[in-house]
Amino acid sequence: MELNGRMMTLVRKDIRDLLRDWRLSFPAIFLTLIFPAILTVGVYYFANFLEPGNPAGPMSKLFPLSVFVVTFFPVGLTVVVPLESFVGERERTTMETLLTTPLTDREIYLGKFLSSIIIPLLLSFATFLIYTLTSWIFLDQTLPFKTSLLFLSLVMAKTLALFSGAVLISSQSKTVRAANLTSTLIVMPFTLLIAIESYCVMREIHYVLEFLLPFLMIYFFLFLSAGLSLFDRESFLFFDTASDSIVSLFKKLMRRKSGGLSPYGRLLEALKGEKRNFYLLLAFFAAGIIAGFAFSFRFDAWRAAHHIQSSEAAKKVVQMLQDKNVLPELQFSSVFIHNLTAVFITGLLSVFTFGAFAFISMLLNGAILGFLAGMSFISSFSDMLKLAAALLPHGIIEFTALFIALIFALRLGHFMFRRRRKAGLFENFLEEFGMFLRSFYLTGPLFLAAALIETNFYKWFQ
Repeated sequence: MELNGRMMTLVRKDIRDLLRDWRLSFPAIFLTLIFPAILTVGVYYFANFLEPGNPAGPMSKLFPLSVFVVTFFPVGLTVVVPLESFVGERERTTMETLLTTPLTDREIYLGKFLSSIIIPLLLSFATFLIYTLTSWIFLDQTLPFKTSLLFLSLVMAKTLALFSGAVLISSQSKTVRAANLTSTLIVMPFTLLIAIESYCVMREIHYVLEFLLPFLMIYFFLFLSAGLSLFDRESFLFFDTASDSIVSLFKKLMRRKSGGLSPYGRLLEALKGEKRNFYLLLAFFAAGIIAGFAFSFRFDAWRAAHHIQSSEAAKKVVQMLQDKNVLPELQFSSVFIHNLTAVFITGLLSVFTFGAFAFISMLLNGAILGFLAGMSFISSFSDMLKLAAALLPHGIIEFTALFIALIFALRLGHFMFRRRRKAGLFENFLEEFGMFLRSFYLTGPLFLAAALIETNFYKWFQ
């Protein structure tokens, strides 16, 4: 990250403005100083409530979790700072002056990001030091150095990822209200992540926390690089700030025509520009097949140890997946509705995972197919031919529909990273969501045909 005098002048100016705004700075600093003391008393009395007279046992479990919570607390208080870093200044009519300075777009963006993250990180470290000191004095509780380093690293990585995403949203939004609405798409996954991390801290499953660190840093670099490439002062200045209701805006986007193309023509035109996503999905599908095929050999060893016939093993696995609702019952309505529901849920989860869940879905589908192929391969050549004859007729159609659906799910998950001049980020999201819904024009008939073939053809090979 390149630092120079002009950019640091912007950073110092924004930090001074932030500290002068007592409505934000006073609560943040005051609560940072007072919250550790409140939590120290709370942990003591709650542990004593759980085991009166012997609070040491519950306290040893509660203390690591309380350290984790108190360290992230200042970040949650100040997340509004990056959300208003760009769009807030424009609404206060102070952005035009900044954009006419000799600073480059890159310097402005990095300066805004740094000025929004420095104070929250300093407050987090201060809260951590105050709380660990008061806990050592009054609760006689300490954390091992390795655990302390892990917690601080996680909080720092979460803050970098969350704030880089918030600055990206601010730089691509028309109004503060739109920025706040769009921010729920990154706040909700981080809220779920904090719940998962809290469970791991309570259970002392630290290897999961270590596993999360690189993924948070990947998202940080992804958000930061996207913001640097998308931010353009001219586009930002000329955003149309006229506001429509969400319903009217969505209707307008759904009715919009592109070059006189029909809905099918527009979908096909969009698919032509998604070769990269297609190849990425294909790579994950192939990786899933290989992983599932390899796992079938390990499963075969378990099958032999439990005296299960190889010819029945695949059927037992399919039945187990059906019992767990991973695979539908072999009925037309069940198969068709299951496929449509699975694709729709994948699209929604792709929004909150920024496209990652589409890759996970493709990986899992490939793994199931690879596992069944591996079990048939182990059993006999005739079983392998029978499986191919049973799956290929509907599988070709179904996986074609799946690839199309997941490409549009990826587009929806990557709505933050697509440049559209004079369009805000929220409008980008609604437009991509409309495209995802329209993709059912293509995938719906394909899933319908696949379900008809599967339910009327596969049973011949059972």
